[in-house]
Amino acid sequence: MKISVIIPIFNAEKTLHNCVKHLLKQTWHDYELILINDNSNDNTWKIAVELAATDHRIKLINNTTNIGAGLCRNKGLDFAQGEWVTFCDADDYTEETWLSDFASKVSDEIEMVVQGFYFENFGNNGNKSSAVVAYSGTNNRNTVVNALCNYDVFGYLWCKMYRTSIIKREHIEFKQYQFLEDEMFNLQYLKYTQKIVCIPACNYHYVRPDFYAKYGEFDSFDVNIELFKQACDTFGNIPIRIKDILAERICEWLWVSFRFNKPDKRIKAMQFCNLVGPHLHYIQLDRQGNRLIKLLVIPSFPTMCYYTLHILFFLKNLFKK
Repeated sequence: MKISVIIPIFNAEKTLHNCVKHLLKQTWHDYELILINDNSNDNTWKIAVELAATDHRIKLINNTTNIGAGLCRNKGLDFAQGEWVTFCDADDYTEETWLSDFASKVSDEIEMVVQGFYFENFGNNGNKSSAVVAYSGTNNRNTVVNALCNYDVFGYLWCKMYRTSIIKREHIEFKQYQFLEDEMFNLQYLKYTQKIVCIPACNYHYVRPDFYAKYGEFDSFDVNIELFKQACDTFGNIPIRIKDILAERICEWLWVSFRFNKPDKRIKAMQFCNLVGPHLHYIQLDRQGNRLIKLLVIPSFPTMCYYTLHILFFLKNLFKK
């Protein structure tokens, strides 16, 4: 059983060698590494060519223009020859059992395999690593998705392995988003799955970036609206945690629209209330603090929901210590 590992690379001269070095130590040998160079302007392509010369399993694609990580992954998917596919980022690294642990849980009925990972934070005090262990067990899609949301491992690509046949049959692809394209891909893929297996192993080291430096001031409202629409298409009217999470993100717009008198955001917030009303049981407004404010959403009264949310945001900020 061949596994395709897709790695978009852009200006990764400082990390690419370490990433590939760890991948070449895998105890599972039937795999290919697809490196897609996204028109890097440093020595990334030179390093990729040198690495490919050392192992026939490394395949190279070189973009003449910069198209972004999501569209690079689409090129990798078109090129992939494996029965299963997973993803890796060029600034991360893996344990040698990453692929073998994935492969050990494959069966005819399984359509996705999920495992845990390590968060790597590099700061002034050195490297701090913390394990995130995925929900363990084999279950139906909705049960697993709720569990993955609770463990905060829903959106990531590199802790999941996907059936290539489902991706190609259903024409699933990455959108040209600056951010959150991985969550959209997962939501699209999950529409066509029933059985998912999760294992407690942690084999992937995610080197957490400085998000502001990487993405800047990214306005995620429109993307989250598209994600919410896809979640509704994937899960229908079934109550599921991912819808609540998406709603919680966008709720910040309500506070911003009133606090800073932003009419454009206020209009978008109204559109959001009209969209989410029929699908949510509650919105949890204060995810980080000790005070949790929950609102029952009344589908027939989105305007009431909007102004009630504003009042609750005001109270949250008034009384939060």
